[in-house]
Amino acid sequence: MDWTKEKHDIRLETVDPVHDEVKKMDWTVEKPTKSGWYWYRADKQDPQAVIVYISLGEIEWPDHSSSKIEKENGLWYGPLEPPHMVGWNIEDKENG
Repeated sequence: MDWTKEKHDIRLETVDPVHDEVKKMDWTVEKPTKSGWYWYRADKQDPQAVIVYISLGEIEWPDHSSSKIEKENGLWYGPLEPPHMVGWNIEDKENG
């Protein structure tokens, strides 16, 4: 993994083992504006990150508590997309 700093963002490069390609994770200080799942880190020096759910300006934390997004000043990454499913076709599962 290679950490680089760009403006106020932090970039993490990882290799996708399925597609053998480099993916870039751009952490940003900009607060999410869309509902969805996000990685959140309290600050750049904190290596620990948690996945939170954002909806209508509210954060649902892993312990099921909630807070207003404007109160948090950490780093964000997302919204997260579901992972690529190898060898599984959702249309086949729905049709029977």
